[in-house]
Amino acid sequence: CRHEKCSSCRWRSCRLFCAISLAELGSENKIIILEAGKKTLRKVKVSGGGRCNITHDCFDPKLLSTRYPQGQKELIGRFFKWKPKDMIH
Repeated sequence: CRHEKCSSCRWRSCRLFCAISLAELGSENKIIILEAGKKTLRKVKVSGGGRCNITHDCFDPKLLSTRYPQGQKELIGRFFKWKPKDMIH
């Protein structure tokens, strides 16, 4: 088993979920999250109401656009042009 050291500043949701995934997989590595703000990931909530990441395993553009009520009209055309499947793979 290799022990690696990895650190990341400016935690965003992707880095936090990476750390969570490592912990859930039973990583023997020590995982430390340093946050300068008073509340962890406060800026993520502000940046999209929890909908800032538009990649998802729903590949039907019409159905997927209903998950983004604040930008449904703007996103539906883009979901047909650039499908989530293309962004994931």
